[in-house]
Amino acid sequence: MSDRKSYRVIGIMSGSSLDGLDIAEIEFTFTSNPITSNPIASNPVTSNSLESWKLIQAQMFPFPSNILNLFTQATTLPILSFSRFENQLTEFIGECCKSFIHSTKYIEVVGCHGHTIWHLPDEHITIQACNGQMLSTRLSLPVICHFRMKDVSYGGVGTPMAPLADRDLFAGYRAYLNLGGIANISYKDHQQSWKAFDLIPCNQVLNHFAQILGQVYDENGKFAKEGTLSQDLLVFLDNHPYLKSTSPKSLDNTQVYQDWIQPIEKFYLPPKDVLHTYTHFIASQIQASFLPATGVPKKVLISGGGGHNKYLISLLNEDEHLIIESTDADLINYKEAILIGYAAILRYLGLPNFIHSVTGAISDVSGGDVFHP
Repeated sequence: MSDRKSYRVIGIMSGSSLDGLDIAEIEFTFTSNPITSNPIASNPVTSNSLESWKLIQAQMFPFPSNILNLFTQATTLPILSFSRFENQLTEFIGECCKSFIHSTKYIEVVGCHGHTIWHLPDEHITIQACNGQMLSTRLSLPVICHFRMKDVSYGGVGTPMAPLADRDLFAGYRAYLNLGGIANISYKDHQQSWKAFDLIPCNQVLNHFAQILGQVYDENGKFAKEGTLSQDLLVFLDNHPYLKSTSPKSLDNTQVYQDWIQPIEKFYLPPKDVLHTYTHFIASQIQASFLPATGVPKKVLISGGGGHNKYLISLLNEDEHLIIESTDADLINYKEAILIGYAAILRYLGLPNFIHSVTGAISDVSGGDVFHP
């Protein structure tokens, strides 16, 4: 005999574009047959039978300048300084959560992705800064973080996690395109297996050159539209070694800076020309790499901050085979926080939250470290 169980969850995401800390409160309702108990959850389910979900509220908290400065130094900090930075970031996350959550009475669990500092799955290294025990203690709630390591230990690349939400929360599209700090795509192949990978750097590059022009980001792609195309830069980008690697594959933030941003700077182009050229490069890579993998999609769901870049979207819409669709603005902006909340409740219930056909792991896993107050 089946019954319904609802869980209120907080999902927290700090993305590579550094635009702020996204927090979402979501309610997930499962239909289940609780045959066995799970030591983590007080009210477990035994199979992934999601019935419905809804976004209750969401908010973005800008990072203060001291934390933004530490993000740029994090990969070079000695271990003690890094631990202090991690604690400082966790205190900020905790304070944001306290102001966001009106009442903890109904919250079952908090999922926090943390901020990715290193992601080198070939070396079995993936570090997302977050002191889970400190956050759990501050909030007096169970906290799940460090999601990716178990998938990496099973031979996967630990990313992208987005297909989990695409499959279960945003069904009905042929393919999915996320334009965050890094652009990634997900889709079902002809064998109905889920595939996904990091396509190219996206907003990390665009934001970097917009900031040279005194803006946090290139709003609506205005600067890019005013620039001119550099054939030399475009040739370099089109022949980047990452494009020749096969999936599953992923990008590390440090790699984006060292292998993409720094070489682009050496062309000594006006920032608007870089933005124009790189925006055209993003569009061409989506058109060239996306479609052969998925066939001709009827609908492509777009999410991430790049979904608000009108110039980029106009370039994508020039391809008659791409039918770009968006959804509610909050779902576009907070899709990754919703994803982390969903991954957290699945881990809390002992259910898989990584798809091995996406990551290359030997099996699906339920990833994440669980901390109790």
